[in-house]
Amino acid sequence: MWQYFLDYKKDCENSPFKVQDFVGKDGEMVYREKNRCLSIIGFYSYLDDKEIITDPSDYFENKEGRYEDFILICSRIKRQIKRDQIEGGMAGVYNTSITQRLNGLTEKVETQSNNNNLNRIVIEEVQRQLPTDTGSHPQLSQRSALPPPTDTTH
Repeated sequence: MWQYFLDYKKDCENSPFKVQDFVGKDGEMVYREKNRCLSIIGFYSYLDDKEIITDPSDYFENKEGRYEDFILICSRIKRQIKRDQIEGGMAGVYNTSITQRLNGLTEKVETQSNNNNLNRIVIEEVQRQLPTDTGSHPQLSQRSALPPPTDTTH
């Protein structure tokens, strides 16, 4: 399964999207290559298109306990995909908003007033019913960043 994932990853690297764009004062038409993001759906489709596994979700969900030998490798694949999406989103390679949603992250900006306006960014994981590697459902918690420090030089 890991080798199939590495093959899928290489396939994504070797087949970027070609996006039409116009550049320069004359609007010359060009095609720019955009990286193809790794995704679990993309991996499933790759396996099906190559006629390797028709429904790989059985492996990832450990359906009826028949795929216990694949729990660790499927977990590793999911982590690699999540890492690619999050790091690609943070670097601006992929759409940040979409990668946040795919990975259950949301961002809220709250404004509080106490003689000073303070902005606090709250990042929380959206509670989703996604099976973990052992088939249980995770309890996702809220994380919040501290407000920015106040300027005490006055």
